[in-house]
Amino acid sequence: MTFPSSTGTLATLSEAWTQARQIAASIKDNATSLSSQSAAGNVGSSQVLRMSVFLRDARVRLMTIKDTPGIGAYVQAQLADQNINIAADFDAMVLAMDNVIAWIVTNFPQSGGFLAAQTIAANGSISDRQFTPAQTANLRPLLDALSATIN
Repeated sequence: MTFPSSTGTLATLSEAWTQARQIAASIKDNATSLSSQSAAGNVGSSQVLRMSVFLRDARVRLMTIKDTPGIGAYVQAQLADQNINIAADFDAMVLAMDNVIAWIVTNFPQSGGFLAAQTIAANGSISDRQFTPAQTANLRPLLDALSATIN
């Protein structure tokens, strides 16, 4: 038997709710940052790829939290709002995350099944491929929509 450091259910509803809010805040910060940076100038391929991996990992963690028994009623009690539908808000956030991931997967340059993410110079130095604001123009509204699902 091994120690369950990162798998299984959360210990308490309080812990689940705290983690969900922390993850959501981090998602909003990352999406807002990438949107702003990509509007202001070029962004490197590593930054775009990190966003995809970050969102995928956050999604996995959030799905575990969503499956915590009683989380919906707990959130209503914590927010003192019986009309809040945290499941619907959660689903909207996850859909927006999926849209960002799908854009990156679909639009990231590939060659022969490999990502075209870096260049190598004659001297052996490696640098990230740069994406211009025009190339990320269709990504920004998806990032902004994701940010808008989180307050």
